[in-house]
Amino acid sequence: RTQRVLITILDGIRRGELPEALKIAIGGSSSQNYTLAYKALMADELLCSKYFSTTTCVSRPLAQGGFTFERFNRNPELAKNYHVIITPSGTGASSDAEVLLRRYLSDPNTVVLKVGWAPPDSPMGQLAAGANKITMAGKEIQVRASIKSYHSLFSGHADQLMLVNFIQAFPKLKYVVITHGSERARNILQERIQEVNKNVTVIKPGYRQKLKLKTMSLEALPALTTGCPSPSSLDEVCISASEARQYVGRRAWVHGVVKSVRRLDYGRVFLNLGQPYPDHIFTVMVTEEDIDKFDDLLGYGWENTLINKTICINGTIRLYNNIPEIIATNPEQLKVIPGDASKACPCK
Repeated sequence: RTQRVLITILDGIRRGELPEALKIAIGGSSSQNYTLAYKALMADELLCSKYFSTTTCVSRPLAQGGFTFERFNRNPELAKNYHVIITPSGTGASSDAEVLLRRYLSDPNTVVLKVGWAPPDSPMGQLAAGANKITMAGKEIQVRASIKSYHSLFSGHADQLMLVNFIQAFPKLKYVVITHGSERARNILQERIQEVNKNVTVIKPGYRQKLKLKTMSLEALPALTTGCPSPSSLDEVCISASEARQYVGRRAWVHGVVKSVRRLDYGRVFLNLGQPYPDHIFTVMVTEEDIDKFDDLLGYGWENTLINKTICINGTIRLYNNIPEIIATNPEQLKVIPGDASKACPCK
């Protein structure tokens, strides 16, 4: 993807659509190494045709340079020497991208172009969704930079059919790891893979979840934060699910025991507190628009792990079908309470 973006910009310069004086930097070690590899392949008459089109082998768009390699992880101020910086990671959560976002997101003269898919809870995922502020390295950053998304134009991945065809070429394959994509897309791809090879074990790590290659085992997914914090403003209260009806229209931390859960086919999830549905006294709902944030962080089916556990949910209480509920749009709203809820949430 780095090379596609770079070649597009260089082509724009050669066509006169962009200024010749444009200073371009390639950041991140992986992007730099792959760019060098691309450049070497394009320069080799025998190998070029195996990897690139005839037009690319004739024009050799990277041969004339026009770009510089630079690392910004130790000194993000170096970015001021360039007009354009192309760098991983596409999620914005690591490498030079993380450092540059932390330094320049609050700068109104900065433009951030998203050119790949990013998990909803990642920095780039939040920015693409229009977040006015995000938290990075424990620090809240106001977003004043312009954010634009071109990920559909610069996809660096094969489509589902190409991936399945590739996997079919390895009949003795034992494992396939699916990383990028929403949980629903990953589930569909898993089904297609196992249709053509039933002996393959498909592994789907969550966002930032680590995979041990020696044992092909996943480390535990990040758990929901425990404990019910004190209210963050005078308008909030900490109450039990049975008290929620008295606070309709107000923000609150509501605690109670999850007695049943339900996930609809199109993605919406319900947590029913106090009693199983339909006798529940309080509902936590995650809509289909936000479910990927929870699935990507906690793993598909996370709601089932909460049955008979005491949770605390933050948000504005509303009534739906005469049952108080809170709509959860972010995993940070939801916490698991260890032990006695009355001791964990003593505030009123």
